[in-house]
Amino acid sequence: MVPGLLFLYRNQGAMIARWRQEPVPIVLVPTAAEDEVEIPFIFEYLRSRYRDAGVIELDRGPMRVFVDEGRQPVGTFGATGLPCFR
Repeated sequence: MVPGLLFLYRNQGAMIARWRQEPVPIVLVPTAAEDEVEIPFIFEYLRSRYRDAGVIELDRGPMRVFVDEGRQPVGTFGATGLPCFR
């Protein structure tokens, strides 16, 4: 997810509508503090349906990992211990 692309509220609403139609077990979000201000509807939705599973380091920088509270993981991934889904 790239917050700069979701700056407009209608785009945030469209993203949430898509998530409600398609299974999205894991969401990666940049860890920048301003992202919560830029994409408030996205973060509100994430807090209501997802669990904060921690931060991973990627080439683009650190990303916060949110996992769907309603899904049962089938295992964990590597040293991070992040959940795996099927």
